[in-house]
Amino acid sequence: MNKKNLAIIGCSYTNHKDSNSLFNTYPALIAKHFPDYFVIDLSVPGGSNCTAYLRLKWYEERYNTKIDKVIFQITHLYRTFLHSKTLAYNMQLGNINLFEETYVKDNYFYSNGVLDNKNGMHFSLNSSDPKIKWIYKYFPWYFKKAKDLELGTTWKSHWETLQMINLIDRAYDTVFFHWHNRVKQDLDSFASKGNYIYAGCVEEWLGADYFETHGKAITYHFGAPEQHIIFEKLRLFV
Repeated sequence: MNKKNLAIIGCSYTNHKDSNSLFNTYPALIAKHFPDYFVIDLSVPGGSNCTAYLRLKWYEERYNTKIDKVIFQITHLYRTFLHSKTLAYNMQLGNINLFEETYVKDNYFYSNGVLDNKNGMHFSLNSSDPKIKWIYKYFPWYFKKAKDLELGTTWKSHWETLQMINLIDRAYDTVFFHWHNRVKQDLDSFASKGNYIYAGCVEEWLGADYFETHGKAITYHFGAPEQHIIFEKLRLFV
């Protein structure tokens, strides 16, 4: 029987680099316990919700395959993806290397978590002016002509996330979950709820006090013990 492809979209909370838990993150545990799937970890530290569909379609076209199921870890709403106008014209999904390095272990496909630096960069700050100044001061030349610099805490980021949720939900068999309860509340208060398959919220699974005091350096990254808890919650939806 041919294995099905299960893709996981997330940010640093999902990626092994920030949890320091290679092969003990919930994507790796899903691969271990569900050998009938190829598990494709497309998480990116600092990743934004707005590139979720790009990552899925890139994988399908790059490797000429079809993704059968998606787990979407929704991240902070006020994140965006920057790329230069020149590179935007050249971003044909079939021939770019979205990730700098990719690896395989058994039925688990994962990357080093870094997008190719020629393609773009994710950002997350909630103030436009300081962020733009920071970009111009520290970033390579091809980000100085970024296509989109609307980085403030506006309605746009809410609607872009909801748009991405709707799009991926219709394109794939998708399970959604949140890391922070406040992200869930932001989305719930901004628009009516859809009929999505919703697994829950990590902050609620771990308990608010534990979530606040045990997240590494209060960045809310968790290691192997907490990743196992997350896996046990998500395995019910695989």
